[in-house]
Amino acid sequence: MNVATIGFPVEAGCVALGRNGTIAVSGITLYWEPGDRLTLYPITSKGREGRYMIDIPASHLEQFLTAILALRAGNQPDEEAPHHPIAGAKPP
Repeated sequence: MNVATIGFPVEAGCVALGRNGTIAVSGITLYWEPGDRLTLYPITSKGREGRYMIDIPASHLEQFLTAILALRAGNQPDEEAPHHPIAGAKPP
């Protein structure tokens, strides 16, 4: 398993929304199981991994990364996923 951590200042205003409300996020830990999946855990403002994660199967990783890069460039990804608005979440 490969592990990487991406950190950013709490002042950047990054948050995660859980069942008990929002938490300040100071980074993300990425776990890569080659050929299996990428798992992302938020890092709380207290420096601990959050108690939730996002699991992306390796078979969909390229689609995930392509969508992120397209959005960053100001384009819509080729395949739009259904939008699931989260109550209380701030729009980007």
